[in-house]
Amino acid sequence: MRRTDAFQVGTAIVTALFLCGCHGPNLELAGKPLAEWTRQLDSAERQDRLSAVRAVGELARRHADDAAAVRSLRAALRHDDRAVRHWAVRSVNTLGETAADFEGDLRERLSDDIADVRIWAGYGLCRLGKTEEGLPVLAAALSDTNGGARLHAAHALEALGEDARPLAAALRGVLGDEFGYPDRVAGRVLKNLGEYPPDAAQD
Repeated sequence: MRRTDAFQVGTAIVTALFLCGCHGPNLELAGKPLAEWTRQLDSAERQDRLSAVRAVGELARRHADDAAAVRSLRAALRHDDRAVRHWAVRSVNTLGETAADFEGDLRERLSDDIADVRIWAGYGLCRLGKTEEGLPVLAAALSDTNGGARLHAAHALEALGEDARPLAAALRGVLGDEFGYPDRVAGRVLKNLGEYPPDAAQD
């Protein structure tokens, strides 16, 4: 085969691999390939599903340019299992710059029927600079009737740091929370922002 022909064949192979999303390495984690982890998302056992979504998220983080990994994580964001969706959103929030590719997916999860999924989707949008969309979700969660939702919101705001400042008043409303833990986290956020009320009792 002439060098020109060999070059053309090689180029065609590389192009085909790129177009089918197989251009990256043979993705594998803990001895299992991505395809197997993706199938495990539909396991009848919840623990297996949770192991799978965390593995898929980690592979997407390590290989953010791999189309197959991105597809698997995107599918997990729409999974029927609320816990799988939760960890899929949390995984997106670890992606760094490539999280921007999931902006639409995070926005879609703002209407999720599970509070913690909405909360971490809102947090993710805040990280992408969309605070006008994310902060109202976190503000609403701070007054949720479920203590776990209030705690998730407080933790999300703590992770946002200075970007949480517009919700200082809402955070002050959590001080003295009967659930206990949201009060502690909200107190830390307010102290870090220099917004802790001077007349409030401190632990």
